[in-house]
Amino acid sequence: MVTPTKAIDPISIADEGGLLILGQVGEFLAWSGEDLKLEPRLAESWTPNSDASVWTFKIRQGVTFNDGTPMTADDVAFTINLHANPANGSNALSAFKGVLAAGAATSTDPTTVKVVLEAPNGNFPYLVSSDNYNLTILPKTYTGNFEKTFPGTGPWKMTSYQTGSGASFARNPSYWDKSNPPPLDSVNFKFIADEQPRILALQGNTAQMIQDFSASGGQALYTDPNVTVLDVKSTSHRQVHMRTDMEPFTDKRVRQAMALAISRPDLVQGLWNGKAQIGNDSPFFKI
Repeated sequence: MVTPTKAIDPISIADEGGLLILGQVGEFLAWSGEDLKLEPRLAESWTPNSDASVWTFKIRQGVTFNDGTPMTADDVAFTINLHANPANGSNALSAFKGVLAAGAATSTDPTTVKVVLEAPNGNFPYLVSSDNYNLTILPKTYTGNFEKTFPGTGPWKMTSYQTGSGASFARNPSYWDKSNPPPLDSVNFKFIADEQPRILALQGNTAQMIQDFSASGGQALYTDPNVTVLDVKSTSHRQVHMRTDMEPFTDKRVRQAMALAISRPDLVQGLWNGKAQIGNDSPFFKI
C-alpha cells in the first residue's frame, strides 16, 4: 500500500495510506454502505427529537477495545467531543463546523449518548459514520500517540508497526461481531511509496494484494492470468482547469472550443483502459 504521509492519528489523519491502517482497528457508530444507507455498528440505533436538533444514540453492549476494556457511552461521547473541540484541530471539523460545538455530546446512561446540535440537521448520523473517516471510536482515556497501541474496537489488533515501513495485525479474539470475523489469522502491510514498485511486488508474489493502481500505470495487470482486478465505482473524476479571469479563457468561445476539442470516448479508452464513464461535464454523475 501507499506510505502514510504522517503519523497515524484519528484526530488528524487525512491520507489514503494512514486511513487504510486506521481502518484495521477502528470502527464507527454506523457504516455507510454502497447504497449510502447507514448500517448500525457501534450504535444500535439513533433517533432525533421533533426538529432533528438533538440526536440520541443507543450504544451497542458487549463491545470491548482491543486491550479488553469495555466500550461505553462515555467513550462515544468523549470521541465526538474530542473532534468537535476546535482546540484539537481535528480533520473532522470540516464536517462539524456549524453543526457541533465543543461538549455537545453527553452520556445520559451507560448505553445512551445525547448530542445537541447547533442547528437542526436531518443528516447528522452520517457525520458520525464511516462517511466522516476520522470518527473511529476511541477510549475515553485516549491522550494521543495512537501508534503506540492502536486502540480500537475493530477486528484486528496491531502486533507491530514500523513508521514508513509497514504494519502487522492479528485477529482480535474478542471482536464483538461474531457473524463477521476476520477470515485470516494475521495480515501484514508493507508501505511502498511509488506505484510501479507496488505493481512489481504483486507480479513478483512478494505481495498478495495491492490497494489500488492507476489504469495507465497498471496496464499489465489487466492481462496477467495470476492477477484478479476488482473494479469499484467511485466519485473520483478528472477536470480541465481554466483560469476564467485570465486570457484567453475570459472568452466563453475559447472555453467552448476546448470542450468541443476533447474526445471523451478516446480519453476513456486511451487513458483509463475503458475503466471510466463519461461524466457529461459534471462531477455529479448518476449512481
